[in-house]
Amino acid sequence: MSQRGSPKFRLAVALVLVAVVVVAVGAVFLLTTQRPAEKIKIEWWDQWGEARLKWAEEMEAAFERANPNVDIVIVEFASDEDFKTKFEAAIAAGQPPAVFRTLGGGILKSYVDGGHVEDLTSMLNEEWAVRQIPRTMLRQSTWNNRHYAIPFDLWAGHFYINRELFEKAGVEIPPITRTWTWDEFKTAIRKFKEAGIIPIAVGGKDKWELSFYYMYLVDRLAGSDAFRKTINRAPGFSFTDEHWVKAGYLFKEIVDMGAFQEGFIGASYDEAQNLFFTGKAAMWLQGPWILGDLYASFPEFPVDIINFPTVPGGKGDPTMLLGAVQHHYAIAKNIPDNVKRVAYDFVRFICREENIIRYAELSASPLAQNVKVPTERYSPVLVKVIESTSRASWLQMAYDEYSPPKFAQVHLDSLAGVAVGSVTPEQMAEAQERVARELAAQGILPLEQV
Repeated sequence: MSQRGSPKFRLAVALVLVAVVVVAVGAVFLLTTQRPAEKIKIEWWDQWGEARLKWAEEMEAAFERANPNVDIVIVEFASDEDFKTKFEAAIAAGQPPAVFRTLGGGILKSYVDGGHVEDLTSMLNEEWAVRQIPRTMLRQSTWNNRHYAIPFDLWAGHFYINRELFEKAGVEIPPITRTWTWDEFKTAIRKFKEAGIIPIAVGGKDKWELSFYYMYLVDRLAGSDAFRKTINRAPGFSFTDEHWVKAGYLFKEIVDMGAFQEGFIGASYDEAQNLFFTGKAAMWLQGPWILGDLYASFPEFPVDIINFPTVPGGKGDPTMLLGAVQHHYAIAKNIPDNVKRVAYDFVRFICREENIIRYAELSASPLAQNVKVPTERYSPVLVKVIESTSRASWLQMAYDEYSPPKFAQVHLDSLAGVAVGSVTPEQMAEAQERVARELAAQGILPLEQV
C-alpha cells in the first residue's frame, strides 16, 4: 500500500485543507472588517459665492456627522455659463450631480422635458413642506401640476449704491419710496464722471447683467404684461412693437454716455463686484445675493439701495421690480436608487427650520420659505430690500431664466451686440420675434396661457 493511499496520508491532506480553509476565511474576515464600506457620494452643485459656500460647508459637516456612510461633495462654479456648460455635459455623460441649484423657468423646464429632473411632488406634499413652502413660490418650477425643485430665497433688483461716493460727487440719494426720472439718472451719471468716479459697474461678459437694464426699460415703457404676453404669443403682441425697440435705444444712450466702466463688455461678474466693493464705482444693479459677500469682506461698507428710474411717457408702475425665486434645489432623475434616497434625505435636512434660518443669516437673502428669521439677523439694507419687495406691484423673472434656452441666447447675444454697436435695436427686436415664432411653430411656446 503506497503512502498516498494510506489513512495517515489522507488525514494529513484533510488537515492541510482545513488549515487552508481557515486561513482563507480569516483573510476574508480581516478584509471585510478592516476595509470600510464604500460611502455614498452626493455631489452638490451650485455657483456658491463666499457667504453661501460657508453655509454649504456647515450643512455638509452636519449631515456627514449624522450619516457617516455619506460623502457630500460640494462643487463650485465660477459663473452661470460655466455651470450650464458643465451641467449639460454631465447629463450627456450620464453622470449628473445628485443635488443641484437651478433658477427654475425655461431652462429647468428644458431639463424636465428631457427626463433629467426628479419629480419632487410627493416630497413637497409632505406635512413639513406644505407648512413651510408657499405654493406661490413653486410657480417657477411647476408644470402640469408637478413640482421639480424646492425654492430657497428671493431676489429683487435694485441699484446698490456707495453712499460716500454719492456724497463726494454731490448726487442726492433718492428715498426708496421715490424713483429717479430718466433725466435725473443721466444727470447723476454725468456728475459721477466729472468727479472721476465710475457711475455704474457692470459685468458684460456673461451678458445677463446687461439684460437687467433692458428688462427694466421694457417694463417702465410698456408695463409688466409686456414680456409675459409677448413671449407666450398672445394675439396682438410682438417683439417688434415700438417699446422693445425704444428700450434698446435707451440702453444704448447710457452706454454711449459712458455710464459703465471702460471695457465693461468683456468684464466678468467678479470684476464688476471688485469695482463696487473697493469703492471705484458708485452703483451696481444687482440682487441681494451680493450682501453676504459684501459684509463678509467689507463689514463697514456704506451700502444703500435705490430704484431703477422711470422713463418719459412710460406706462409701467415704478414700484415694479425685477425679481423672482433666486435659488432652488433639485434632484437628478437618472442616478442610482441608493444615491437618490440619500439625496432626498439631504434635501429634507437642509430645509430644516434651523438650517433655513442659518441660510438667511449667512446669505443675507429674503427667504422664499415660511420660516421666521429674527429681524436682528438681517442688515438694515436687507430689511429695506424686503420692504421694497413687499410694495412691488410685480416681480419680473429674468427673461433668460423664464424663456426657453434658445430664446434666452438670442436675447443676450443681441443685447451685447446693441451695447457694442454691431446690432441695432430694430435688429434685436426682429431677432427676438423670429426665434419666438420658431419656438411657437415647434410647440415649445407658449410656456403658459396668458
